[in-house]
Amino acid sequence: MSTFVSEVSSVPSYDVGIVGATGAVGIELIKCLFIQKFPLTKLHLYASKRSVGKVVSSDYGELVIEEYIISEVRKCKIVFLAVSGDFALENAKLLIEGDGPIVIDNSSAFRYDVDIPLVVRDVASLHVYSILSSLGTCAHYRCQRSTLIN
Repeated sequence: MSTFVSEVSSVPSYDVGIVGATGAVGIELIKCLFIQKFPLTKLHLYASKRSVGKVVSSDYGELVIEEYIISEVRKCKIVFLAVSGDFALENAKLLIEGDGPIVIDNSSAFRYDVDIPLVVRDVASLHVYSILSSLGTCAHYRCQRSTLIN
């Protein structure tokens, strides 16, 4: 089952996608979202064709891996990229075009891009929501941290 209703009704909840969900960073992101009680409506796990249909056991229950297709991923409100820098460079801006989702990249691809805010956990945690609401993409500080890309 991959549908969740936020436990905190006064906080908005989001359809969230994780691209690269079968890798080490993707698996950690699933755990972090659960531990932080991130307000999910639905969690989509995306990976390459060879992983499509694979069932992943998580704190959310059994989740099925979906194929990474840009038009489908764009339906999410927030997308985490747990992929290589090359993949992020090729896909992040395609995802956010127009009214696309907020993209949080965990690679080093945008880390030094002056036009993309760098979010460092514990330093900017109080401001992340307002930053995310106004941006399309961000970058993450190290592979276990996140960055916003616009």
